[in-house]
Amino acid sequence: MSSSSVNSNGALEEFSVHRVKKEEVESKIAAWQTAEIAKINNRFKREDVIINGWEGERTEKASSWLKKVERKLDEQRARAIEKMQNDVAKARRKAEERRASAESKRGTKVAKVLEVANLMRAVGRAPSKRSFF
Repeated sequence: MSSSSVNSNGALEEFSVHRVKKEEVESKIAAWQTAEIAKINNRFKREDVIINGWEGERTEKASSWLKKVERKLDEQRARAIEKMQNDVAKARRKAEERRASAESKRGTKVAKVLEVANLMRAVGRAPSKRSFF
């Protein structure tokens, strides 16, 4: 073996060792990178579950509030309709009473006019311009 072949063999060995160390470092870096990304993804998944739970609670709370408001509005509407119907019925009864009273007054006045007219006929006297009852 000549000295030049030893030198090239040594350099080749040194290059191989260096390459193996570099591959080992690269492998460790890749493993670290994969582990860190997995940690980040797992943390994100846990956080996402928490966020989804929070969102669900808020959505349920808002929906429940809206249903409560709608129920109160329905009750208020029902009371308003009932009040309106009672007011209309009361107005109709009052109007009937007033119509009956007006009809009674009209009948009384017509009867009085007929009575006076019959009296005038019996007496033979024409009505005066100022007729007082």
